Amino acid sequence: MGEIAKLKKNFDEAIVYFQKALDIRIELKISNKISATLIEYGKTLEQQNNYADALQFYIQVLCNDIKHRHNEEWIYEDIQCLARMLQQLGESQFQAIWREATSEECAGEFREAIWAARDRLETES
Repeated sequence: MGEIAKLKKNFDEAIVYFQKALDIRIELKISNKISATLIEYGKTLEQQNNYADALQFYIQVLCNDIKHRHNEEWIYEDIQCLARMLQQLGESQFQAIWREATSEECAGEFREAIWAARDRLETES
């Protein structure tokens, strides 16, 4: 239902559906469905230009995918979403939101992958 609402550009309605789906999937501990819902929730917020909140969801989905060892394709998509947020928000705001969400700096392999993906986005534009 959230996907249909999003396609119709009914973003507020889509968010309600994604939140309901997320609550159910968290309660049932269906990790791959949690990731799918988080990513679509984040993309909906991104379409509304709500980049700060979208980034929070993308960070959650990356952490969920790594924790549950989802496949590399999923993690690649997570990195692409984070790279778009880095591009939209800039480094300082991105880092501030990352710190707020994780209590850590975005560093090491995460930082390298996200910054490299951002650089690829900028060269494609």
